[in-house]
Amino acid sequence: MEFHKVRGTKVTLPYQLQLTPAEIRLVFRLQRYFEPAKIFPELYLPRCAKKAGSVPTEFMLGAQDLRGSEITQIDCLAVGPQGIFVFESKDYVGYIYGRGTDRYWTQVTQYGQAKYRFYNPVRQNKTHILALEQILGQKYPIYSVIAFGSDATLKDISALPERSFAINHAELPALLQKLPTKALSPDQETSIQNALINNRISPTPTMRRDHANDTSEFIKS
Repeated sequence: MEFHKVRGTKVTLPYQLQLTPAEIRLVFRLQRYFEPAKIFPELYLPRCAKKAGSVPTEFMLGAQDLRGSEITQIDCLAVGPQGIFVFESKDYVGYIYGRGTDRYWTQVTQYGQAKYRFYNPVRQNKTHILALEQILGQKYPIYSVIAFGSDATLKDISALPERSFAINHAELPALLQKLPTKALSPDQETSIQNALINNRISPTPTMRRDHANDTSEFIKS
């Protein structure tokens, strides 16, 4: 199998990369704190079943014929002694406002002249975490991290759920320092890593296109 390296890092993917510049910068920063083999950018998993009686997820794992609406894409995931970190990467500029309970957050640019709403990224990441829990269960600590670049100012972010954070990339070291240091054993880390490798979906061009259409998020205010 051919592996594709994320530019400037030791992190690889078993399929052609389609990372945004913000995602590449995030992966580059993460490799300072996590083993490259335990960093999973652009991780595609089956979407969490929405209701009882639907097709059991275990029958879908690893399938390559899923539609875009049946998969979910995690921008980046990292596994380390402190737990599992699920990153939602946002390459936005300007001021960012939002509450964990809101359906939409707000981006303000051009000195207040332009305002946009975008789907609450904490809710967005919750979908990713539910898909992850179908594979791993709920026995490991999972952190939801909304990661903004340096051009965004997190002006008023509040009421985030437990184990959810919104940070700029530069704040990652401070976040890691305040979390428990020994939540996972080396064997648990390896078990999680292997489960992700075994259940990861290699996206087809159709999957990627359908998924992109399903996740459009901006609304002009």
